[in-house]
Amino acid sequence: MQVRDVIANQEQYMSRERVFNEAYSGKIDTWDYQWLFARLSQSGLSITPSVNLISNIGFREDATHTKSRNALAELEVFAMQFPLRFHSFVAVDRDYDRRWMQVTGNRRPVVDRLKSRFSKWYVRLVSSRSRYKSHCLQSTRRGE
Repeated sequence: MQVRDVIANQEQYMSRERVFNEAYSGKIDTWDYQWLFARLSQSGLSITPSVNLISNIGFREDATHTKSRNALAELEVFAMQFPLRFHSFVAVDRDYDRRWMQVTGNRRPVVDRLKSRFSKWYVRLVSSRSRYKSHCLQSTRRGE
């Protein structure tokens, strides 16, 4: 079975394919995409608790990846409830996968994507304008 078959959603697959390729090429420095790929390539599943059980204390300036605090740093932590309850079956939760993609930003709303594109365009425009002004100033100083 292929990763495409396990994901079963074209948009999610395209997003995952992009980050898998970026992780493989070294553009993304992380461990979790490699784990996700290994799990999906073997048709594996992960168990996700219904409440947050951990606190990530690594959100700080000297951290490897999480240099600034965000909403994930502020999640309330709950105690694990015992005895554990087990279901009689195991299944992929496609609705959870879709929501996770939305929450983690891998499938950002159109407005956010447009803002991001505009910001990148604006930065390029300003930097090219600065280079042009610098070139004109140098040309003027040389008497060209």
